[in-house]
Amino acid sequence: MSTNITTWITALLTLGVYSFLIKDNKAFKLIEKSFVGLGAGYYAALGLRNIMQIGITPVMSGKLMPLIPLILGLLAYSRYYKPVAWMTKIPIALVVAIGAALTLRGTIQAQFLDQIVGSMVAWSSFNNIVVALGTASTVAYFYFRARSRGPFDAVMNWSSRFARVIMMIAFGIGYTGILGANIPRTIGQIQLIFGKWIKLIPGF
Repeated sequence: MSTNITTWITALLTLGVYSFLIKDNKAFKLIEKSFVGLGAGYYAALGLRNIMQIGITPVMSGKLMPLIPLILGLLAYSRYYKPVAWMTKIPIALVVAIGAALTLRGTIQAQFLDQIVGSMVAWSSFNNIVVALGTASTVAYFYFRARSRGPFDAVMNWSSRFARVIMMIAFGIGYTGILGANIPRTIGQIQLIFGKWIKLIPGF
């Protein structure tokens, strides 16, 4: 067995988290609440440090520009005093407006325009044909779900089937990527428990 206290704490916490796979229990709840509490405390301390380094310290040295975010931050706490509670809407409105503008700009470019340009390829290879037909059929699948019967009904039925196949393949690839990214973490924890902690795996 390991004599390192850090290894003991890490291994016991890992086993406590994995105990949820059997059933919900008090050990898992304790670790869950501890994780949330430590995270909240860490980010609170990090935020306070940022306020001191980015806001208060430059103001004390004569720079007045950081006063603007400091004042807006203080206005956010005005909601706790009813006569001036309306002032809390000012920083919230600015944050929402700026965030929406930045997100919209990046989203339109990355998830709309770039996707259109990427699907406009020459039908010179099998991959390009799959990309073009997959994009067109998937878009048609969502836009023409409710349609009246007509001469193109059979074409749309085949297009919908092809779109479902393409989406299932895409979802499967995405899930595999997420699973593959988490497997090394699981292997690392297994090595920690059986290698560093109880010394069943040689070489640790």
